[in-house]
Amino acid sequence: MKQNDAKIKKIASIVAAGLIVTAIAGCSSLTGGADGSTGNSGAASTSTEAATRADDSVKSGSNTEREANTESKTAGNANGADNTNAASVAESTGEGLTLEVYNRIETGMTYDEVAGLIGAEPDSQSTMDLMGSEVLTCIWYGEGSVGANATIQFQDGTVTSKAQSGLDGDSQQASGGKLTLAVYNQIEIGMTYDDVVGLIGAEPDSQSTMDLMGSEVIACTWYGEGSAGANAMIQFQDGAVSAKSQAGLE
Repeated sequence: MKQNDAKIKKIASIVAAGLIVTAIAGCSSLTGGADGSTGNSGAASTSTEAATRADDSVKSGSNTEREANTESKTAGNANGADNTNAASVAESTGEGLTLEVYNRIETGMTYDEVAGLIGAEPDSQSTMDLMGSEVLTCIWYGEGSVGANATIQFQDGTVTSKAQSGLDGDSQQASGGKLTLAVYNQIEIGMTYDDVVGLIGAEPDSQSTMDLMGSEVIACTWYGEGSAGANAMIQFQDGAVSAKSQAGLE
């Protein structure tokens, strides 16, 4: 019996010790759980703060982008207004194509200068490549007889030749001026353009201008009295008559 009692006490002691160990382990687990919960709570708080900062950054970036877009639109509107004003100024300085305006077009002028002087883009144009140079031929219609026009040729952006037909100036025609064979015979080599115009009494009915090895060559045609299509062609080089011919004049 004593041995059994001793065994029972020993077993009870072992069980009690096991319960204590289990209780301690449970407490440690609870303590660890609490600490873990606290850690998780801190991590959640940190995550929330990071998310808040990221959201603020996104909002700030959106505001900055909206401000940049607004500034860009404002600048674009300002540039558009400037371009519109510039176009209006360019148009207002144009005088329309007359013989007087045509006579102010010179070799070496740029396309923009010619278009600004006339006050309009050409009515027609064609472009070709000539030995590596861009040649642009433009036609403007103007004031004068039916179909009055000027043909301006540009090479690499500047005027190289010009021609006109039927353009009338504001007061170029001299009263009573007529081209006859007798008048034609008075035209001499070396006379100036103004001398010839004064003798005939009118600006040419058509003319063309080109640069020839650094010299300005103008070929002018006047229609006159005689058979159908009677005319005289006078060529000027550097402002003086260098050649002349006539057909059908009387």
